[in-house]
Amino acid sequence: MESAFVDGVLTIRLQGQITFQTVNSVQDVLARSLHDPALRVVEFDLREVDFIDSAGLSVLAMPRKSRPIPRGVRLLVTHNSQPDRVVRLARFDLMMEIVRMPSNSAATA
Repeated sequence: MESAFVDGVLTIRLQGQITFQTVNSVQDVLARSLHDPALRVVEFDLREVDFIDSAGLSVLAMPRKSRPIPRGVRLLVTHNSQPDRVVRLARFDLMMEIVRMPSNSAATA
């Protein structure tokens, strides 16, 4: 996991699996950043995530539960990946922006 806070945008780049065993580091970053008055957007980059479970979904919803964020929460997902399908089934599109990107293999083919 990598994170950066630049110009009011907190970007959290995740890889691999986001499960109850791996969400603690994301929760720690969010706990440190969500109370910063300069925060305008929380962006989760899930393009390198191949699996997400209910604990992972919960951590993605955490910013919306904490306080209003002026420009909200954005998810970057690879089109039709497991995380994309799960956030669609959970109807996350009703509470945050979801940006679907082509897979790297499709972009290079």
